[in-house]
Amino acid sequence: MFDAKAFMDASVKAPLSTSIEVCPEGTFPFIIDTDENAVSFRAGEKDGRQWIRGEIVCVCQDEKVKADLGRDRITARFGGFIDIDEKTGALDISKGKNVWVGQLREAVGQNNDKAWNWNMLKGAGPFLGVVKQTEDPNDPSRKYANITRVAKK
Repeated sequence: MFDAKAFMDASVKAPLSTSIEVCPEGTFPFIIDTDENAVSFRAGEKDGRQWIRGEIVCVCQDEKVKADLGRDRITARFGGFIDIDEKTGALDISKGKNVWVGQLREAVGQNNDKAWNWNMLKGAGPFLGVVKQTEDPNDPSRKYANITRVAKK
């Protein structure tokens, strides 16, 4: 059982980490996360036009990456802006629209004529993801791991 008093009184004689190492750049196998935030959306408005952005949390399956970073769970994000059919309010499935979604569905074997929804992505994979790191514009020491391309494994 956790003893809060003993924990409060325990001394530490070493500095703690101040940042988390993110997934390195390269091509690695991934699966899509399964938790409730694995697939998320943000919406807003700019110049009088509504925008929607989707983001998919992907979990790296590369054992060397896990060992190098000393963690079992290494994530990277894949996402993009979402085109909506103005008449129906649904995902725009016309030619040249939502290409990043089509690429991800193709990589996980879901890009077909069967009924599909976003929840079906949870746990899907494995697929290959190309990871690029970006810096936080407000804090260049903070890095983010983003998947820029996906393909079938």
